[in-house]
Amino acid sequence: KNESVPFSQKGFSKASQYGKIRRIQKAEERVAKKQDSYIVLDIETTGLSHLSDEIIEIGALRVEAGKPTEEFHSLIQCKQKLPEAIKKLTGITDEELVSNGRELHIVLQELLSFLSDLPVVCHNGFFDLNFVQAACRRENLPVPKNKCIDTMILAKRRLKGLRDYKLQTIAEKFSIDVKDAHRALKDCYITYGIYMKLNEI
Repeated sequence: KNESVPFSQKGFSKASQYGKIRRIQKAEERVAKKQDSYIVLDIETTGLSHLSDEIIEIGALRVEAGKPTEEFHSLIQCKQKLPEAIKKLTGITDEELVSNGRELHIVLQELLSFLSDLPVVCHNGFFDLNFVQAACRRENLPVPKNKCIDTMILAKRRLKGLRDYKLQTIAEKFSIDVKDAHRALKDCYITYGIYMKLNEI
């Protein structure tokens, strides 16, 4: 005796099939979005040593599905006077840090929350992450261990014949605006633009 059940009763109706397909698509979209989400990070400092120099500015940019969605920026109070070379390079002044700078501990806490567990894209990431990690240790905060994607390393692999692999040199190669470079948030946008271009190669 044929006791077969109609498709509609087995859960194979067009509506149920469509619903299942949409659930799968949404799940795939969530995975793809997470994989295409990252933080671009840049800092300005008083010098080159993460042991003796200080962070004076932090900028970060959240990117989701390939598009910037949120900014993080703060000047940081500094214990030492800014070297003239740093003032000239960044345009940041001692007076600006006194009036607008915030406590390092608070800024780092906010940054860690902003970073979450997303990959971090930096240009010369060893420099930036060394400073941030050293600062977190001194402030007794969790040390970020996010995956780092270094646009300088990527550029060395994918671009040949450049005179150097500084941020501005690579940006000029891709005709990316470098006005107001050497400020943390602006450099995040430049790094983001470079990363997008490098991924097209």
